[in-house]
Amino acid sequence: MRVLISGYYGFGNVGDEAVLQSMVQGLRRVDPSIEITVLSVVPQLTKELNQVNAIHRFDWKKIFFTMLRTDVFVSGGGTLLQNATSTRSFLYYIGLILLAKFMRKRVVIFAQGFGPLKGIFSRTLARMVLNRVDLITLRDRVSYREIARLGVRKPKIYVTADPSLILKTP
Repeated sequence: MRVLISGYYGFGNVGDEAVLQSMVQGLRRVDPSIEITVLSVVPQLTKELNQVNAIHRFDWKKIFFTMLRTDVFVSGGGTLLQNATSTRSFLYYIGLILLAKFMRKRVVIFAQGFGPLKGIFSRTLARMVLNRVDLITLRDRVSYREIARLGVRKPKIYVTADPSLILKTP
């Protein structure tokens, strides 16, 4: 199986890097032969730290061809789907999900916080896209209430713990 993971990786945020390590560990426990590729701002560092394939988060040509070969796209960890800090960031992450769905890939929103999401355009776009993903897990009840208020109904939504809490250290 091939998995492509997006998130706020390579920026030096300890929490986000712990989430990624935990995801990689969990995926490898389930399938030791899994092929994992991570989108990162510093691909070489992400590759070395996690023993994964990594490509630059803005190398759209590589993202496109990697997405073609992937089985599951994971939008994972952190609070990615929000526009309080940046509308551009929200559009980046929602755009990756749209690309995956356009290519008929399974999409998992994994252990994310959600919101705040302001403005009718962003809220409508998020509702349309998230109602088409395959699985949503959220890391807190506040995010669950916010996503329910948004009108996301199709995939079953689960509340889970932040994956960094189950990180196995060497």
